[in-house]
Amino acid sequence: MSVDDARIRILPLAVGSEKKRDRAMHGLEPVREFLANSAEFIEPQVVANDLAPPDVGDCDAVAVAPPLSVAKCADAIASTNKPVLLLEPHCAFHPYQAGARAALMRAGATVLPTDSPEAMMNSVRAIAAMKRLKSSKALIFVGDPDKYLDLQDAAGSKLGVNVEVRDVEELKEQARRVSDATAASTLAEWKEKAFGKIIGVSDDHLAEVARLYSAEKHFLARSGAGALGIEEFDPFLHRKLPMPNVTYALLKDEGIVCTEEADLGCLLTQMLLHAATGEQNTMSNIYMAFRSEFEKHDSGAGYTTRMQLADYNECLADDCLVVSHFSTAGSLPKNMMIEDAWEVRETIGAWSEQSMVYSTPKAGPVTLARLDTDVEHLDVYPAESADVRKFDHLGWYRCRWLVRVSSAKTFVETAIHHHYAIAPGHPDAVLSTLARHLLGLRIRRY
Repeated sequence: MSVDDARIRILPLAVGSEKKRDRAMHGLEPVREFLANSAEFIEPQVVANDLAPPDVGDCDAVAVAPPLSVAKCADAIASTNKPVLLLEPHCAFHPYQAGARAALMRAGATVLPTDSPEAMMNSVRAIAAMKRLKSSKALIFVGDPDKYLDLQDAAGSKLGVNVEVRDVEELKEQARRVSDATAASTLAEWKEKAFGKIIGVSDDHLAEVARLYSAEKHFLARSGAGALGIEEFDPFLHRKLPMPNVTYALLKDEGIVCTEEADLGCLLTQMLLHAATGEQNTMSNIYMAFRSEFEKHDSGAGYTTRMQLADYNECLADDCLVVSHFSTAGSLPKNMMIEDAWEVRETIGAWSEQSMVYSTPKAGPVTLARLDTDVEHLDVYPAESADVRKFDHLGWYRCRWLVRVSSAKTFVETAIHHHYAIAPGHPDAVLSTLARHLLGLRIRRY
């Protein structure tokens, strides 16, 4: 479901008297018509000093009109603990709103931007995004659940996201219970509907991946989670067991937000971006290497430190970052890739006998973002897809996605992790309203 499809409920508050309520609500008819597909306006109430506080019920926001005299009852409006929209018939800013906004903010209310039709719509979308985010749940499978406790608590208190952390051995045990017939049927369906070419990966391997997929679906259904992360290295890779990475793309196609390496910070960022845009996204390692010098040598052999430095300087010169994960451009959802179906390939190079989906990123704008470990800061890097370098003979880095940021040097100086969430487009306004105004995050936009 896209953000445009998520309607919110708005309670109009008229300041003063019943007569003013009727006049104000009649004047807001143009606003109601403009927001008809995004918001439902419920029965208006009057707010005044000598009246009981408004009964907000299950509304998602309150709208105040007209703005005059708001200062007299700002405390009552703020006590609703709902986002406030200051609305005018022309769907834009009126100077009378300035004093009302200041009084409401002094009283502790969250006042959202409504200074233009676009700002008003983006605020409504941000409210819908917050509503969706706060009803969401993430499911993480790891070897040591205790190490996630702090971030688990921060996700709940700062974002309203419930994070369930389980032992990865439970997932593996559930996968072992999946029958041969179910695994074979799942793989046959993938071949018919989801996969294009399968290169270097056996049916036996993919049947084990299908068992993991069935186990993931079991736990997702049982928990009600809409986001998933699994620790892959020690439980699977280091024990020479098939990893679940291929399943992430398939689950994204079913509406599940997925990260890799059980990176909960990245998964929470992906959930935030998904709530703001209504679109699936991905995550990946970010490099500043593997450019022109790297491509001069077969299989990337002989990549010396001098060549690495030259490629690093090339990234600085053209402000491009290199996106590459598990010998592909990452686990791309269909909305971010050119092809209609995923190839499945062996992750040649570092991890032989493992598999990953392989696809080509679409051209166009993208956003790199990551929440800090305190879940109080959100770092955002608007970028543009610049090139996709695909050379099968280069092994682990055979597919590299180049994205251009405003300043690669700034990224060097400000980056907080080697993993970043990557979303399509530049959802600046909705993301800013959601993160800054509604969630109280501090945004650092580079």
